[in-house]
Amino acid sequence: MGIAAAHTPQLMSFCTHAVRGGGTTVVEDCSRDLRLAANPLVKGDSGLRHYAGVPLRTDSGARLGTLCVLDAKPQGLIADQVRELERLAATTVEILDARRAGASTFVQRAAAA
Repeated sequence: MGIAAAHTPQLMSFCTHAVRGGGTTVVEDCSRDLRLAANPLVKGDSGLRHYAGVPLRTDSGARLGTLCVLDAKPQGLIADQVRELERLAATTVEILDARRAGASTFVQRAAAA
């Protein structure tokens, strides 16, 4: 399941809670969570119920966003699923760091040429 938007305004964003909280956020039923129950993505056509998000943090502590999963059905995650989501988030940050380092190396080589 997904949402049709490529970007969610910050006021509607579920991920804001994960980024601000600093750790993994799992909401089994968004319609019963005080932070999310009034969200148009919960009340509207999307009818989102489940959210799990892990902040994407650089080594310096900067929070880039989140890696998250959404579902229209309320559900929890078992500990192995949470660990896997956290591992995927760490891998995502590693890939972003490698791409940034590669871009930096490319810029340095281009400047030297």
